[in-house]
Amino acid sequence: NNIHQCNFYDYVNTYRVQEFISKIQKGEHFNHTILALSLDSGFNSKSTFNKAFKMIKNDTPSNYIKTLQTS
Repeated sequence: NNIHQCNFYDYVNTYRVQEFISKIQKGEHFNHTILALSLDSGFNSKSTFNKAFKMIKNDTPSNYIKTLQTS
C-alpha cells in the first residue's frame, strides 16, 4: 500500500487493464466483444472492468478503442 499508493485490488486491476490493452493492440477486439476480452483478462464483471478501466485510463474502453483506430 505504501509503495504503490493503492490497495491490492487496484494494483491487480492495473495489470488486468494492461492485458486487455495488449489484446486490443493485437486486434482481438475484431473477433471478440469487449466483455469477452475483459473476462479473459481476469475481470469477473462488466461493471468492475468499466470502473477499473476508467480509473486507470480516464476513458471508457469503447472510446479508447476508437481513439486507437483513428490514430
